[in-house]
Amino acid sequence: MIDPNWTRWILAGTSVAFDAAVDLPMFLEGQERDTKDLKDFFEFRIDGPWYTERGKNDWRIYVEINLLIQSAMRVKDFHSHARNLGLVAAGFTDIQIFRCGDGPDDNDSLLGCLQLIQNDRTRERVVTSNFGQIEQHIRVQQGTVEGHYQMFLLV
Repeated sequence: MIDPNWTRWILAGTSVAFDAAVDLPMFLEGQERDTKDLKDFFEFRIDGPWYTERGKNDWRIYVEINLLIQSAMRVKDFHSHARNLGLVAAGFTDIQIFRCGDGPDDNDSLLGCLQLIQNDRTRERVVTSNFGQIEQHIRVQQGTVEGHYQMFLLV
């Protein structure tokens, strides 16, 4: 049976990992935020988890991490947006997931490791998409970096 805590632990573990790995302000999708004084930041978004029971108590868990990067356009630093995309892409590594929180099942022990999927045959890779300046009158550039992860659990 799917543990109702898995989704929360995965969200917590992945968002904390990217917040620590990327030297830019981070917001969770849907989080209240005030960005008027920020030149650059990124938004953390996760799709999934998708759960597949491969056998009795043998699970494959799959998630997609999609990070939206916004960079202020600068007159003297044309490469700032590319630099920010690179900083975010470098944060895509394997992520340990712990049973964290303040509930009865939250004991900070290791649940498992989300492994970054890299596979040319199935086109699984870290993908950077640069959208550039979306609206001509707003001097910001946007882009995304996306990667897919899987974790195998025997429970």
